[in-house]
Amino acid sequence: MAADVSKISVIVASLLLLVACSEQDSVQLSKRYRVCIVDSPGLVYANHKEWIDYDEGVLTFNKKSVNVEIGGHPRFSHKLKRTGNDAVSGFRLLGVERSDNRDKVLWGHNRGDRQGPVFVMLSSPQLGDLKKMLTQEKLLVDCD
Repeated sequence: MAADVSKISVIVASLLLLVACSEQDSVQLSKRYRVCIVDSPGLVYANHKEWIDYDEGVLTFNKKSVNVEIGGHPRFSHKLKRTGNDAVSGFRLLGVERSDNRDKVLWGHNRGDRQGPVFVMLSSPQLGDLKKMLTQEKLLVDCD
């Protein structure tokens, strides 16, 4: 009986997350980290995988691919990651850099959870025209 209640609770919670994303016209990037991206024409999210301490996937915008890493420890400048502590009013663009032969965009949101800020790193060997789209205000939203 308790197992059935737990299963039902998980199903209801999943449905609520999906509804939250659909109400905001957004696409869920990570259920675990409650991250959605504002939907736009040509956007597809695929290959979602959950690892021990981060999630990853691939966003495609009109045939251009961008890697997505969501969690607490992206490979990004430490100075910019520290500013994620101040992002308490939703996701905030923390910075753009080129490192490890990749263009990277870093977003952060500190919800006050024990694990600290949630970071979303979007990267590609060359972002080109996508950089403007990936740095637009309110690109990422909470899915809760």
